[in-house]
Amino acid sequence: MAPAFVSLMTIAAVVAALLAFLGLTTVLGQRYGLHPELKRKILHTGLGLSALAFPFLFHRLWEMGLLCAILLIVLFVVRRLPALKSGLGSSLHGVERVSFGEVFFVLAVLALYVLARDRLVLYVVPLIILTLSDAAAALVGVRYGKRAFDVVNGKKSLEGMLAFFGVTFVSVALCLYGLADLPVDVIVLTAFLLAVLGALTEAVLWHGLDNIFVPLGGYLLLSYTLDAQPGELIAAAIALILLTGLALASRRFSQLNTHALMMAMICAAILWLVGGIAWVSIALVIFGVHVAIVGWLHKDDGVYTIEAVFCVASSAMIWLTVWQAYRYEDAFFLYCLAMAIHIQVNLLLRLKAHRQQLAGPVEVTIAAFLSGGAMMALYMLFAGPTQAHVVRAGLVIVALAVGGMLTRVTADRFTRSRWVAQASFALFGSLLGWVILESTGL
Repeated sequence: MAPAFVSLMTIAAVVAALLAFLGLTTVLGQRYGLHPELKRKILHTGLGLSALAFPFLFHRLWEMGLLCAILLIVLFVVRRLPALKSGLGSSLHGVERVSFGEVFFVLAVLALYVLARDRLVLYVVPLIILTLSDAAAALVGVRYGKRAFDVVNGKKSLEGMLAFFGVTFVSVALCLYGLADLPVDVIVLTAFLLAVLGALTEAVLWHGLDNIFVPLGGYLLLSYTLDAQPGELIAAAIALILLTGLALASRRFSQLNTHALMMAMICAAILWLVGGIAWVSIALVIFGVHVAIVGWLHKDDGVYTIEAVFCVASSAMIWLTVWQAYRYEDAFFLYCLAMAIHIQVNLLLRLKAHRQQLAGPVEVTIAAFLSGGAMMALYMLFAGPTQAHVVRAGLVIVALAVGGMLTRVTADRFTRSRWVAQASFALFGSLLGWVILESTGL
């Protein structure tokens, strides 16, 4: 029998089994009057536990890609067709809040499969956190949550957050003990770091975004801690405390709300632990520029939400993941390029709001020199001031000036469309930089 045919039959069997599990959960939920959150988390746990077997069932990327594509299509159809949404999909969509958690779950599983490759522990541990800890937090929060706090679109509880921490700590420690040849102190410190950052991330996110940020953040941290010494992990815990203190102390100087500041701290911690001082220095400069602009052009009544952090952190985390997974040397340069674009857009939009008019060619050029010059100076500080790096810096400044004049940044500073556009500019600009590097050998 042809291997491809066997793979297709395996994929079909997995999809059929998951659909049967979805139907069974729906029937039992209706028969016994289960709470919508309980039904949702039963599905969540079932999908996660079944996904643990995927590396053993599927050995080629196209198999995993096809499986996840089929699952996403099924989820889309169930969400869009009212009859299916209220029937078969009632276990997924019975909660009142808007959530795309099931979609992010499938994407997270696919991303972990691609990134972990042959290191099973890098696939299993983040998936266990996603499967067990998230479900525990939700169920404990619904059943025993008394100390609630506001999040963007609803409430979460301290009890749920503590449940996430406890389940993560225990499950990570057990997985590492069984799957990795590590000293006990490294296992304990790794479990502690993953539990703290995972609980904080789960607490501030909404719409199911924790289903992708928690496992991918867990992958990045675990890929670092597996090769770290106990002293380095203790230093990482101290760094986490320092960054938390910085986030809390900077509330009065920033226009980021509390949730956004906490998410910024989490991203900075990941950049520090995985990328080192060079990567986190760029992020701290970005935050410093934000604080300086607020002080220079005066703080208005607008508030930046967690979407602002997602906007800036998206390209940072993409290039950090590329560097960590593939050790691509130019990932740091492309990260600096993306951050230069963010600074330029921030400067131009602030200037537009302050002067009530679009920036002209002179202002755009000055912004290009300031943003590109600052980021490229930091790039050469950490990568070395070689002739090739100086050429890169010059090209970046010219590209920022030309790009700023062509795009004519006009968005309202506080709209979601602004953050989507800015994130797209930064990611597209850095991807274009990657294409140029690979094609010219600069």
